[in-house]
Amino acid sequence: MFELDENLENIKRTLPLPSEMMEGWGMAKLNDQTILTTDGSNKLFHIDPEIFTVIKTVEVNYEDGSAAFALNELEVINGQVFANVFM
Repeated sequence: MFELDENLENIKRTLPLPSEMMEGWGMAKLNDQTILTTDGSNKLFHIDPEIFTVIKTVEVNYEDGSAAFALNELEVINGQVFANVFM
């Protein structure tokens, strides 16, 4: 993964995928201290943006308690997290 400059023209640094994640499917900024990512499972990984390590993992379930697998395309709007489920 890459962190780009403000103009989206140059790579500032290359970041390894945290070992807790199998793949990178979605990413969104939750706040200045946390980036949310998903690996296509039902997990949301809270990542420290400075050192790019997992600080917390949350499992996402439907209202019936079953796991919401294939999460991707994360968005945060007014503090609320939205995720697409890949079909």
